[in-house]
Amino acid sequence: MKNSVIAASFLWLCLWCTGYTQAESGAPLPAGTPETPPVTAPGHPALAQGVLLIAGKNLLDPNFSRSVVLITEYGDRGTTGLVLNRRTTVAASRLLPQLENLAARLDAIHIGGPVAVNHVNLLVKSGQVPEGASTVVDNIFVVNSMEALKQLELENKVEGKIRAYMGFAGWAPGQLETELLRGDWHIWPASSTIIFSETPENIWYELIYLATAKWT
Repeated sequence: MKNSVIAASFLWLCLWCTGYTQAESGAPLPAGTPETPPVTAPGHPALAQGVLLIAGKNLLDPNFSRSVVLITEYGDRGTTGLVLNRRTTVAASRLLPQLENLAARLDAIHIGGPVAVNHVNLLVKSGQVPEGASTVVDNIFVVNSMEALKQLELENKVEGKIRAYMGFAGWAPGQLETELLRGDWHIWPASSTIIFSETPENIWYELIYLATAKWT
């Protein structure tokens, strides 16, 4: 576990030192995309567990600029989520050697957010609830305790899609609501197609176009 902690910290440091942000590495905005509208108008789902946050075009925080975040927990104690479109080039097997069976099924590691970057979170799509997992939306679950990860590794029974994230996004109570009122985010319904997209680097461009086009 010590090696994976060091590797994860080194990975995050490398991304920051090279200036990695989706805003700098992505494609240009689609032509004709309108300016960011208010997020509170009719047609948007309510802020809740299992919805997506689409970063507004004016959100410049490098942790979240041009990001898409899946809300994995929402309540009185605050909000947590996973950034879906920060895929790295680091193989899962390099950072998760203790989870050999699971790592063999994973693609590259994703950066889930700036909090606890040495902490592993798995998103799993499965017809059955994996032991120790929490439901996010429909048949998609999050596994974020080492005991549950070890159990998944031992049983090796997950047949659906699976993706690994280092770190997560977090907001104190009321913080995200303030950011929404400021226009930093759009709320969008989640789906497994978006969450497990084969091209996660493209989903912000697709979703921001849809979210803003609704207003034209």
